[in-house]
Amino acid sequence: MDIQLKMIEAEHCIPLRHLVLRNNKSIKTCIFTGDELKSTFHVGAFFNDSLVAIVSFMPFKNSLFSSKKQYQLRGMAVHPNFQGKGLGKKLLQFSLTHLRQIHIEICWCNARIKAVDFYQKEGFEKHGETFEIPEVGPHQLMAIKTLDSNLN
Repeated sequence: MDIQLKMIEAEHCIPLRHLVLRNNKSIKTCIFTGDELKSTFHVGAFFNDSLVAIVSFMPFKNSLFSSKKQYQLRGMAVHPNFQGKGLGKKLLQFSLTHLRQIHIEICWCNARIKAVDFYQKEGFEKHGETFEIPEVGPHQLMAIKTLDSNLN
């Protein structure tokens, strides 16, 4: 499968976020705080010029980590017809390479419980207990070192 990965604008993420992550919610819930920051970046995976997977990275700090150079991964979504084909892994590898290039030390996310195994296979570690995000469901804080740094 010939997939192209490239940076995209925030508004291009909204339809896939809605379809995959917030289908039963208002489309407004698919607009995230930080989407429009200059330091935020969004990556899209394209198949035959169609956007089939997305992920966003924002410069938000989690106080559990001492590093000053942190980014949060948010809103990874793969179109249902393309799930299980390695697109999430490709998006993540592409994005982690970019985070290393801009000298970010830690990437963290609030992973949906069904995605924890995926993130662990990609080198993320669990932190703390499972918690609930209202109207979204149970999540697990996870993080990965992107440069030589401490996770605590």
